[in-house]
Amino acid sequence: MKKVFAGKIRTFCRTALVASCIAVFSISASRAENDPILDTLAADDATPYMEIIIHAASGDSRQKLVFGLHENASTGFDAGRDVLAPPPPPSNFDAKIHFDGEDYLVFYKPAEIKSHSILIEFHPEEGSDAVLLYWEPDSLSNGWDYQLMDTDGGDTFSLDMQDIDSLSSDAHDAIENGLLLVIRPELEVPELLAPADHLENIYPDSISLEWSGISQAAGYHLQLSHHADFDSLVMDTLVHEISYTFVGADYGTAYFWRVRAKGDDFADSPWSTIRSFTTIVEKPDPVLLSFPEQGLQDVDPLPRLSWEKSNRGDFYELQLSSDSEFKDPMIEDQISGETEYQVTVPLEKGSLYYWRVRSGNAGGLGDWSVVWSFTTVLPTNISVIELPEYFSLKQNYPNPFNSSTRISYTVPESGNVRIDVIDITGQRVATLVNEVKSPGCHNVAFDAVGLSSGVFIYRLKAGNTTLSKPMLLIK
Repeated sequence: MKKVFAGKIRTFCRTALVASCIAVFSISASRAENDPILDTLAADDATPYMEIIIHAASGDSRQKLVFGLHENASTGFDAGRDVLAPPPPPSNFDAKIHFDGEDYLVFYKPAEIKSHSILIEFHPEEGSDAVLLYWEPDSLSNGWDYQLMDTDGGDTFSLDMQDIDSLSSDAHDAIENGLLLVIRPELEVPELLAPADHLENIYPDSISLEWSGISQAAGYHLQLSHHADFDSLVMDTLVHEISYTFVGADYGTAYFWRVRAKGDDFADSPWSTIRSFTTIVEKPDPVLLSFPEQGLQDVDPLPRLSWEKSNRGDFYELQLSSDSEFKDPMIEDQISGETEYQVTVPLEKGSLYYWRVRSGNAGGLGDWSVVWSFTTVLPTNISVIELPEYFSLKQNYPNPFNSSTRISYTVPESGNVRIDVIDITGQRVATLVNEVKSPGCHNVAFDAVGLSSGVFIYRLKAGNTTLSKPMLLIK
């Protein structure tokens, strides 16, 4: 199957950087299937900066128009490098390139390598087929952008020559009588600098995005998305600096971003590599207390305090005090995930107590709940001393801690109690208690001055009972 086409092509180089040139291209030819449509123009001692070769064929004959820049080319005709136009082949097939009155195809090197705009006019003979241009996209030189568009500069028609391999003059009304071949060097690709790729737990209030500058860039195209394929965009904007402050990001959300350089005389660069970052989760909502209700009377001296689960809460901190300002809490403990707390040391009967709870997660601690109060039951005439029924060892508070923390424990009967602190190698680093203790609730402070950050075990031994818990020292 052969494609027959006929017509005339005139090309005019319209750029301040290249002197005017005219080519007259008369065609009456057929193109065979699978015919190679691009020859590589060899250079003995250098690689072209840019090269485009547009072909037409007639039987076994082939002709081509060559436009290009050669890194070692001179600013005038160089007989050793510039290629003379071949004589016309048979079958009424003609091609000429005119440059400064001479007939040759030129690799021309201007003072500055910027955009080239070449006008191609179509003048098909009456009754002839449309003019066909064809080329090999994969052989176009890298680092350049090649666009074919209408003579108004792409107002109604524009295509990328690296995406297709041919174009007919009847493909669009706007190019029926001619089109522009615009060749521009691509800008270098910006390098993303900050934040680091895959960075997590960024506070979303104000995030600074930074990248390397490109000297010829007129600006930068920045995109952010929740997806690595950028099928939907959170932001799509033009920036004139080499950084951008992203305000109003969502908590606990992954973002992907990329940048490309934008040019005037130069084509836009390819997109940069894609980076991602994740914002920190939002702090938990305030806790709602459940029991004992605000102002409740006759509460058991060993109450079970409870509250509702906090949104986004991973753990809870509880304080109970006889002082509404919580200057010296009687109970100050951390609870992991549970929404209740059993008081194990009897509170004084007929007394007023205040309590509050807050929740925390990786984003920090939420606000304290509203403070509630309750009053324990009044004492009877018979004084009953309520003692712990078993040994217990509470979680140290605070935990993690910096230098000092406090450990609470209960003793059901008089006897020797020993509490040691052991490092992860099994070595004892401190003995906090080693003496006879009376029944009741006790606590002891641990000062970790001189110790390095790490995990430690504190262990209680009393008679046949051994209890232990871990704690984390962070300096």
